[in-house]
Amino acid sequence: MKKTIFVLAFSLLLVGCHHGDLGESPDVTEPTISVPSTITIAAVDASGTPVTDASIADFLSTVSALDGNDGPVNVYSDAPSVFPIGDTTVTFTATDLSSNKSSVVVVVTVVDLTPPLLILADDITFQSSMVGGVVATRSEIVDFLNSVSAEDNVDGSVEVSNDAPSDFFPFGETLVEFVATDASGNTATATGIITVNLEVRLTDFNPTTQITDVDRLPATSNNGVLDTDLTPKPLNLQNLKNALVEGDFHTPEINSVFGGIPTGSGAEMATISVFDGFDSNRDTGERFLEIDLVFNWTADGETLLIDFPAQILNGRYINAIDTVINLTLENTQDNSFTITKEGVNYAENFDEKFLVTLGKLSDIPLDELLDTGIYTFQLKSTLPFALVDGSSVTVVDAIVEIKPED
Repeated sequence: MKKTIFVLAFSLLLVGCHHGDLGESPDVTEPTISVPSTITIAAVDASGTPVTDASIADFLSTVSALDGNDGPVNVYSDAPSVFPIGDTTVTFTATDLSSNKSSVVVVVTVVDLTPPLLILADDITFQSSMVGGVVATRSEIVDFLNSVSAEDNVDGSVEVSNDAPSDFFPFGETLVEFVATDASGNTATATGIITVNLEVRLTDFNPTTQITDVDRLPATSNNGVLDTDLTPKPLNLQNLKNALVEGDFHTPEINSVFGGIPTGSGAEMATISVFDGFDSNRDTGERFLEIDLVFNWTADGETLLIDFPAQILNGRYINAIDTVINLTLENTQDNSFTITKEGVNYAENFDEKFLVTLGKLSDIPLDELLDTGIYTFQLKSTLPFALVDGSSVTVVDAIVEIKPED
């Protein structure tokens, strides 16, 4: 009897426990998906942006889902392999262990956010002897402006505009701004530089070939000083050596086109100097020659007559060991030449007079001074000269090189 009662009590206990399990609520709660509401992505090219692009990959990696019972839950999407330009609807789905499913829709917008890439040619430099600078129709300038292009990652080739002057490029630097705008309104700008320098003419004689070479080289004008580097066209050493023995020789000449000729007359001072090296400053151990002279001038606005009357010329020479030699030279005859806007017109016997002047410099070793090396020739004048760039100069600094014929 006791055994029967125990079995009945145990059975009732089991039934009570079973009724308690049926009382628990099942998991019917969907996971919660966390995702931005919308996102805008830059297009990579005309097809859009691939799903592997960092901007999209980062966005997808931030999406997450959390379930109240199961904790973090995997999230899946129907994202395409390439997001085209425009709006793409992406559905994110998460399912917990009880098969509760939730979905969130996000719009991914791909737009062209990248400006075109401007491709510029190298900056260009000209030299000119023309009043105003260089005409804008010069072929090299037209080619430079037309060579600039723009490529867009979405639109491909894009038209380029610029603000280059239509008539003249003046002396100095002209900054030309190039602009390219794609179909989405993204704009790129870049700047090219067209430089116009003054031009000087260097004339030199080659006694071996009997050819007189005329080269055009750039110069700059600043604060009344005309600077020019003539070393790209070295002076012929043999020609200068011939001057010392009165052989087959022609005087090297530096010339320029002028912006205007004055009117009037007067008496002025000039100083001719030769320095060792690349500048018009004498350092210790550098040779230096300087000669002062007086000249008269008369001009009618078209032609300027320069006359060097007979006079005593004073000067000095400093050698490489800093010994100063004072010079006194007697110029016994008048020397003159004319200047027009086209440049200096030297007299036919200019070479002879130059040789006579050299012959009087007996106190200095001309064979050393007129030797291979780099020199700076300087001319100072109290009479200003107008240049085609509109400036006025009283000093000319010309760096020259003397070397044997190649």
